[in-house]
Amino acid sequence: MWKKEITDTLKQTALVLSFLLVIPAVFWINSMRLADNQPFSHYAEAGIVLSLLMLTLTLAYHMFSSEDSDNASEYLKSLPFSRWKLLSIKILPRLGAIWIFIFVYFCFVGFPPAQISSTNAFFRIGLIIQELLIVSTFSLMIMLSGFLLGISDRKNPVLVTALLLLVLYPLFPGPVLAIRLFENVLMHQRNQLLILASINTVILLPSVASLCILIPLYKSWDCASGKIRSQIMLQRLVIPTALIAALWGLAFTQM
Repeated sequence: MWKKEITDTLKQTALVLSFLLVIPAVFWINSMRLADNQPFSHYAEAGIVLSLLMLTLTLAYHMFSSEDSDNASEYLKSLPFSRWKLLSIKILPRLGAIWIFIFVYFCFVGFPPAQISSTNAFFRIGLIIQELLIVSTFSLMIMLSGFLLGISDRKNPVLVTALLLLVLYPLFPGPVLAIRLFENVLMHQRNQLLILASINTVILLPSVASLCILIPLYKSWDCASGKIRSQIMLQRLVIPTALIAALWGLAFTQM
């Protein structure tokens, strides 16, 4: 089963990353049309970031696509290994592909510097570690969400929307609110560890905590249908989703 999951991961990764081949064409067309065209590195960085997001979402959503097409969901329950081994078989190959892509990106492109001015080397190293932590945790949350969708009803639009609100929070509302927190509260603090820890908490904690309340449902996989699990997930997500939706709205007003 490991071989099958790795093969599926490689096929889906190659399909999504073929999008990168479009970047030179877009750059060339714009260089012919625009007098003040951006350098190629600008297009490359934007394309890599978009490809990373597309790859993460695609691998997560299609984690159980082969089982759905073959009506083999019940077969998974009869396999002679534990639920947690199935979780690792499904998530680790996809997470490995994402983290390799992130590592290559950090090595050869790198993220733009955080919008916090400081000449302190320790603080800058902390910011780099913070970015790695956020991106790695973000990809892990999306993979876990894809797994939870796979053992429930991944075609339920309400459940998909609720999980997207949760897992995409660290991508946009979280950083916006963290910057506002820094400007309004933390800029008066001299404790750099407190600043880094507070920013990470604002960006990651809402999504991580919301997903954690769904993990116990995996224990009842043998005892309920996918539709019933979807309903239970939605019931558990009512309050977290409402709170995070409010944070999305607050972030838009802070822009």
